[in-house]
Amino acid sequence: MSINKVAVIGWQNSIIIESFNAQKLSRDKFIEQQKINTTELLSKYDEYQFNYLIIQRGFPLDIEKFQNEGIDVKLQNSISTLLKVVDHLLENLNLHWRIIAEKEWRKSSLYHLHPDEWIHQFVKLGNQYRNIGIALLKNLRVVTEAELRDAFKLTEADRTGLNIAHAFFHDDEPGSSSLAVQNVLEHMYSFPENIIKIDLDSEQYLENINNVDVLFVYEDGLWSGVELVRRLNAICETPLITKPNLQLHFKYGITSDVGLSAARLFSKHKALSRLQFHPAKNHHYSFLKDGVDTCLNHLENWNDITIRNALDKEIEPYAFRSADMWIDENDRKKAISVCAEIGRQLVRPFLERKEKRKANKNEVIISEEMISKWELGACGFASTIMFASSIPKPVLPLMWLQGDVKLEDKSVYWKPLFWDSRRTGQTDT
Repeated sequence: MSINKVAVIGWQNSIIIESFNAQKLSRDKFIEQQKINTTELLSKYDEYQFNYLIIQRGFPLDIEKFQNEGIDVKLQNSISTLLKVVDHLLENLNLHWRIIAEKEWRKSSLYHLHPDEWIHQFVKLGNQYRNIGIALLKNLRVVTEAELRDAFKLTEADRTGLNIAHAFFHDDEPGSSSLAVQNVLEHMYSFPENIIKIDLDSEQYLENINNVDVLFVYEDGLWSGVELVRRLNAICETPLITKPNLQLHFKYGITSDVGLSAARLFSKHKALSRLQFHPAKNHHYSFLKDGVDTCLNHLENWNDITIRNALDKEIEPYAFRSADMWIDENDRKKAISVCAEIGRQLVRPFLERKEKRKANKNEVIISEEMISKWELGACGFASTIMFASSIPKPVLPLMWLQGDVKLEDKSVYWKPLFWDSRRTGQTDT
């Protein structure tokens, strides 16, 4: 076991590892090294004020000086027993992956398979895959309704000198978050009847925005921006966009750099400065590769398709971004490959159900291209971020779909961490 395998991402901010030359030292050299180590470590104590000191017995250090500072010194006979103590301490300090994963998992109203059981499915496919499951759970985040309310909240300064109104998009798609957003807004404001439901198939809602300066439009998440751009194009065909003094401000519980780029590039391309897109207050995430020009200044031909294609080419699977979780680049690529293979086996029947419902047919053909776009979650996002009451489409399919999975000569009936029957159309089994 290594600390990196069991500790949460960022554990280095709470734990310092010191090593020394393991060669046997003469008595004089030992005393000399003891003084050097003690001085260096005491200077770090002055900076970090740490509470625990876990060392292997025989380490050249003046332990008494640390005990006099009130530091809990734990002496261990071997590296293996030292790591066991570290493992226990990580749990006590809420730095162990299992503690954090279960805490996030229980924040959801949709939790299904316990994280330990979910990881055991990786083991059934091959013991070497266990660490992939652990790494994914280290990245798990569940955003609650309370966090949505906090993200949607306006200050008095936001209202000063302006007539404002609140709105959300009506959406009948299974698994849509529109009802959840409506519920949050109605609990936030004293007069929920004044909350506007934007139905792009009808212009009746326009009657409720007379004399409004700023219309705040709320959605739970902005991921790829595909759906938002579709809606913005539809809005451009309605009288809403022609109201001379009306500004539309979009607010989200979660945002991504991809979605914000898509939205802002759309408004720039259409010269619609009255459209404003706010990054989420506490949950803004990066899905683009480091160093990407989010303004896409290199594009010569600007339209919805070229912008979309340019952004999609630069997406980096979120769950695998942190180099700290993997031994090396080959280990990271192997994890992506395994998750993609599991994902493609799970999404095929899901996409078939989805397309049959949309086309109202009993038989449909799902292309390999479509499967590849979904095997790591919609648009290849490989997201591990979700809401307490719904699963966004960019989340890794192996977190929310069930079905038969086979890797080489081993197979398992895969069960998900979370269950959203509105998204899958299946009942819990």
